[in-house]
Amino acid sequence: MLGFHVSISGSIDLAVDRALEMGCTTFQIFTRNPRGWAFKPLDEGQAQLFREKRNKAGYEKVVAHMPYLPNLAASIKPYQKQSRASLRAEVARCSILEVDYLVAHIGSHMGKGTMEGVKNVVGACNEALEANPGNTVLLIETMAGQNHSVGSRFEELRLILDGVKQSERMGVCFDTCLPPGSAVFRESAPTPIESIRSGDLVSDHDGGQVRVTRVLNRPYTGELVLVKPKGLPWMRMTPEHPVLCVKHDRIKHLDESPWRSYLTKPPSWVTANLLEKGLYLVMPRLKSADVSTLNFEKYIGRHTRRMPFPKVMPITEKMANLLGLYLAEGFTYMDRGADGSEHGKVYLSFGKDEKSLITKSIRLFDEVFSLKAWTDETETSLKVCAGSNILVRFFRENFGSGARSKKIPDFIVNSEVAIVRSFLLGYLHGDGNVNEDGIRFITSSKSIAYQLIHLLARLDVRGTFGVHAPRQGSTGGRVINGKGWFEVKVARSDSGKLGFKYRMPTAPQRTVLRNEESFYVPIGEVKKERYSGEVYNLTTESGTFLAPFVVTHNCHVFAAGFDLSNKPAVEGTMGLFGDIVGKDRLKVVHLNDSMGPVGSGLDRHEYVGKGQIGEKGFRALMRYGDVAKLPLIMEVPVEEKTQYEENLKMARRLAGA
Repeated sequence: MLGFHVSISGSIDLAVDRALEMGCTTFQIFTRNPRGWAFKPLDEGQAQLFREKRNKAGYEKVVAHMPYLPNLAASIKPYQKQSRASLRAEVARCSILEVDYLVAHIGSHMGKGTMEGVKNVVGACNEALEANPGNTVLLIETMAGQNHSVGSRFEELRLILDGVKQSERMGVCFDTCLPPGSAVFRESAPTPIESIRSGDLVSDHDGGQVRVTRVLNRPYTGELVLVKPKGLPWMRMTPEHPVLCVKHDRIKHLDESPWRSYLTKPPSWVTANLLEKGLYLVMPRLKSADVSTLNFEKYIGRHTRRMPFPKVMPITEKMANLLGLYLAEGFTYMDRGADGSEHGKVYLSFGKDEKSLITKSIRLFDEVFSLKAWTDETETSLKVCAGSNILVRFFRENFGSGARSKKIPDFIVNSEVAIVRSFLLGYLHGDGNVNEDGIRFITSSKSIAYQLIHLLARLDVRGTFGVHAPRQGSTGGRVINGKGWFEVKVARSDSGKLGFKYRMPTAPQRTVLRNEESFYVPIGEVKKERYSGEVYNLTTESGTFLAPFVVTHNCHVFAAGFDLSNKPAVEGTMGLFGDIVGKDRLKVVHLNDSMGPVGSGLDRHEYVGKGQIGEKGFRALMRYGDVAKLPLIMEVPVEEKTQYEENLKMARRLAGA
């Protein structure tokens, strides 16, 4: 059944005439002015004519749409009362007209929380159906995921349907997340998603930084999809969460060599439930903000015992090398005298046999900061020490404190490539090793390990992540009772980009594709686990964010993050809808293509096949199961008869009619 939303101008029965003229086999109307609260009662004569014309024309199903102003999820009492009265009146009007379905926008909880919004919608539906016994079925319409909207997730639709007493008179109209602890890159450092706040800057799909405009969380019970990209940590997400991928058919191999490949088409969004081994996930290279200087003014106290410290200093390769050594081996100490004066010291701790590093560190303190460092020897180690309150404050603020809580500062991540390379070499000499297999960076901080992978990617170097259980070890003559640690490996084939040369008898095989913008990492394993608890999502200015290496999208069906752009995506989305809501609950589909990409939250319609869903998506949707037997309504306004004819022709062709 295919049709348009048609006008009731002049008299409501004329809508039937217009639908017939257009060649519709179903149609949708407003029963009154959709942009105001006030309305006149239905004219009995016009209502009778509407019923007679509809029956004569043989329309099996007819749809009405609620006006725009009511908000069924609202908690503000006057607004809630007015919205509920409007819904009751609209159900009554549909009963008089013998309209089969009434489509209602669910609305916004207005900051009161999703569950409060769901409760309000259930209350409004119960009131309307109880006040109007009859056959009209009330359909709640999927939302596009705008700010505070209710109904953009299938679980929310299920909660509403389960809460309404006359459940048999309820259905759904299609208008075409991450658990706590999941890391998101905020200001160049991995941060648990539950700690992200609106206004924070996070990394997005092209490696730049965008502002978070909304943080969402909700209760969730069901399966989580666990994805293991090769060489990267496990990811956990809800089944409908969109992930940016490169599919098999978008990769072309040269000379039948799987490591000599290029992309033939851009990446696309795939919901987590459709991820499988062999797909490539997109890991963008972080963009540089071209930071070239450091401002020390806020670290300079009122009193100093040495020559004035420069307020602004250029970030040089020597400075970066010393900072890398500090990240690996450094700590700070601040003592206070009896008069309250501060006495700060910066330490780098080495084994007694690491003489070259000791000499180098003393030289760098002098050349970079004009500080005369000295050595402080203990039974098992030798420390290089430099006295500076300013540097103590600087290191504590930018690098953190404690080996497991340290991080790479934002200004390093945003420096030019030569600075990044020098910093990484400083860190490697302090906490790493080089052997015949390649390079290993070692750290007890997960944050540093994640950041190292992104920093290496800026140098076109592929780093892989590993975790080691606690054990006793030694380095540089020092015994370490570890609590476990992380390592980032670089293979021989990439080590030359850090200045290390290896003999390569043959071209190295690459399982990871790369270009100037991104690395493309194959999925190594996918599995599922049961979960019950809070899940989180973010809305950003670009609609995307890194979690923590792979691009994901914030989660109408397509705009809310459910992909309908191809047959597998449609099958995944409809299968998920069936599992959570029930396929029998789908009564009407609005055939509106989307101006915005999947997960955009943009509620803007385009002609069928002309938007982001496209012809492939609509062909798959309209041929899925019994969807073609439902009322399929096109809502995009057209100005000429030929446009109606063209849109119907397109829709029929895609449906195979």
